[in-house]
Amino acid sequence: MAKKYAITTGGTGYVGSAVTDMLVTHGFEVTNMGRAVCDLADPHATHSAAEKILAEKGAPDIIIHMACPPTTRKALEDTAEEETRIEFAVAMGAAEILAHTFLPHMKQGSVFIGMTTASLEKEEPEKNIGAYIPAKAALRALLKNLSSEWGKKGIRVFDVAPTFLPGGLNKHIPEGVRNLLARQKDGTIPTAGDVAKTIEKLIQG
Repeated sequence: MAKKYAITTGGTGYVGSAVTDMLVTHGFEVTNMGRAVCDLADPHATHSAAEKILAEKGAPDIIIHMACPPTTRKALEDTAEEETRIEFAVAMGAAEILAHTFLPHMKQGSVFIGMTTASLEKEEPEKNIGAYIPAKAALRALLKNLSSEWGKKGIRVFDVAPTFLPGGLNKHIPEGVRNLLARQKDGTIPTAGDVAKTIEKLIQG
């Protein structure tokens, strides 16, 4: 019997490492399409890498797209055109390539997950983080369409939207500020492990 396998992007980051560890614990072989494999901001490189993986390993049981370039930490109007292109290419473009390449070959019951952000629910979007929010909004729209299309064929598509996490992309913020921003109404502070547990529940159905 072939071993279950999953494809991740951003699988070695703050959240990604926790998710990868969870997948390995559940017996998955994990292929991370990170910098060592391809530049996700380059659609041609991403497409070539995906096609190579499909040819060599076949379709995965799970795809989890978590990759995100470092935020620019400046207002959107001050964000350079190339910086915006990279945000959209990694957040939404890479997800589209993964979906186009793998979903037609994935079995019923397979899972495709994209990671957006709870910030999209705010009436007043966060400022000074460049094109991060618009790029994640584009990814959410893509995931919604994929869910509608592929759900009819037995493939489950999810949007996982973590709240502010005191690490990863936010690690440069002073610790006291990070904890203040991350603290939930019940006084707890969410972690990368909490995100991994949410994904674990989704893949287990």
